[in-house]
Parts: sequence; C-alpha cells; structure tokens
Amino acid sequence: MGRLFRLRTIVFSNNSFGGGIPNNLSRCSKLEWLNLVDNNLTGNIPAELGTLSRLRTSILGEIARLRRLKFVLLSINNLSGKVPSGLYNISTIISLSVAVNQLEGNILPDIGSTLPNLKDLYIVGNLFTGTLPTSLSNASELESIDFSENNFSGTMPRDLGKLLGLRYLEVIQVGDNLFRGSLPDSIANLSTYLSVIIFPINQIHGIIPSGIGNLLNLTDLSMATNNLAGPIPSSIGRLHKLQSLLLDQNKFTELPSSLGNLTSLITLNLGENNIHGSIPPSLGNCHSLLELVLYKNNFNGSLPTEIMSLSSISTFLLLDHNALSGSLPSQVGLHGEVPIQGVFQNGSAISVVGNNDLCGGIAKLGLPLVYPLNQATTSY
Repeated sequence: MGRLFRLRTIVFSNNSFGGGIPNNLSRCSKLEWLNLVDNNLTGNIPAELGTLSRLRTSILGEIARLRRLKFVLLSINNLSGKVPSGLYNISTIISLSVAVNQLEGNILPDIGSTLPNLKDLYIVGNLFTGTLPTSLSNASELESIDFSENNFSGTMPRDLGKLLGLRYLEVIQVGDNLFRGSLPDSIANLSTYLSVIIFPINQIHGIIPSGIGNLLNLTDLSMATNNLAGPIPSSIGRLHKLQSLLLDQNKFTELPSSLGNLTSLITLNLGENNIHGSIPPSLGNCHSLLELVLYKNNFNGSLPTEIMSLSSISTFLLLDHNALSGSLPSQVGLHGEVPIQGVFQNGSAISVVGNNDLCGGIAKLGLPLVYPLNQATTSY
C-alpha cells in the first residue's frame, strides 16, 4: 500500500483486520483520510505516520510539505504504547480519534498549538495519565473533547479555565477519571454552543455554580458519582433544551421546583443523595419524562398526583428508600389488578418500598424492590 502515492482515502472500518498498522503508509504522501476504526489491530501506532508532516525533495527537485492528513481514526482496536509525537505535528489534522484501545502516557502538552485545526479529539477508554493539556485553548476550532475512562488527574478550576477560549466547543466529556477540586464560577463563561457536559465518576466536590444556567444549549448534563453537595441551583430550570440530567450518587440537599420548567427532560436521575423536602409537584410539567429516579434520599410528604399522572414515564419510576408518607395516589389504588393507566400505562418498573409511612398497597405488601409493570393482569 505504501506504493499508492496518489491514495487519498483509506477506510477499512468495521472489519476484523488483525496485526499491526503498516509502517509504509507514511509513503502515501497524499493521504487525507485514514479510518481503521473497529478492527483487531495490535501493536503500536507507527512512528512513521508522523513523517507525513516532514519536508522532502520531490522528483522535480522542489521542496514539498506533506501536510495533507486530516482524519486519523484508529478507535476500537487493541493498539498499545504511546501516541507518536510526530502525529501531533501534522497541523492539518481535523479529527484525531484513538478511543477504546490500550494506549498510555501523557498527551503532548503543546497539542493545541501543533494541531490548530483540530475539531474533534477522542481518546476515551485508554490508559492516559497526566492533566488536560494547557494548550487546548489554542485549538480555537475545537468542537468536541472526550477524555473519559482514563487516569487523568488535576483540579477542575484550572483545567476548565483552559477551555474558556474555545468558543465553538459543543461536547466535553471527562468522566471516569481522577479529577478533583470544585467547579469554578467561570463555568458560566464556557461556550454557549455547549450541548453536552459529562463529568461523572471523579472526585469533584463543592456546589454546582448558579452560572450553569447560562449554558442555554445544554441537552445532556451528567455529574453523577462525585462529592458535590448543597442545593441544586434553581438556575438549572433555565436549561429548557435539557433532555438528560444525571446527578445521582452525590450529596445534594435540596431540589428546586424550577425543574418543572425542563419540559424537554427525558431522564432525571437524582438517586442516592441527601435531598430532603417534598417532591415538587412541578415535575408533572415534564411531559417528555421517561425515567424518574429519586431513590435513597430523604424526600417526605405524599406522592404528588401530578407525577403519578404522567403518562410519559415508561422505563423507571424509582422512589424507594425515602420518607414518603400519606396514601398512595388514586392512580395506584390499594387493591385489585395492577393499574394500566397514567404512569403505569407502558411502564416496566416501579419501586416505592422503604417508605415506612406510605400507607396502603405496595410498600406494606412485601413486594420486590423493583416491581414489573408490564404484567398488567398481576394482582397485588
């Protein structure tokens, strides 16, 4: 293949190719697109790929810059070792994806300067260490970053601050790493293009700054499995495009009624926190809600009829292990067949056990923790 000097595109994705990446691909001086995603490739990324950016003497004796490579897509293989430093010097690269391999080491500190045209950087699911490169803010065209499932560390104030200059940034994912510290107030200054913030499974503490409400284009926000605490800011109710809000396994204490403004919300998971007070009836305004997970908190009072009337909930309604009291809403009943209307219409699971003051029906009848709803003729 190294003899195909005019070759511009290689797409071998979604196959079962094994062995290593051929070293002599670097001789394909006009190569622009290299896609080897989802194969069984092993070994290192050839250092020779980095030579595609070096100078050489052409047949005509002219000096030509071999800087054509734009897409390097090597994800979902079994590649190991480090990313060759030369690869970071190909300034024409737009998309670099080495996700889901066994690569290790640090990301080149100057990556934002040496790859000024970079728009997508996917390194999720490897063994990388170190901190987010300080130079990322120099990659002014950057739109999507996924550093999830690695061993990156560092403090959130410093690392988020590096990204404030990325005006086109739409997606940032750094979940399942070792980031610590608190979220800075400057989160309000992140790109207004941002639609996805995924920060779960880290060591982030403190509160969510109220400025989060400035990110009006957010559709997905996940900060689950951290050490965040305090009230969930009411400003979150300004995020009218939000479809998924995952804040479970933290130490939040209060739930704002403004969540009822999130009418596009599909999934709301606040399980395993310290949230007290009553469940806001305003959640009944979330007519797109498929999953509502509030288990293992300190919610008290009765179940709002507005929530039990939501016909959209069809995957999970988990309210178990709280301090709910009073009677179950009429939509649930106390005897007879499992209801098939409202929240039960297309549901697959509901759980309200562990609420000792909730009278009538499910909680005191010894039913399983997760109660299947798709068997609508089962009596209880």
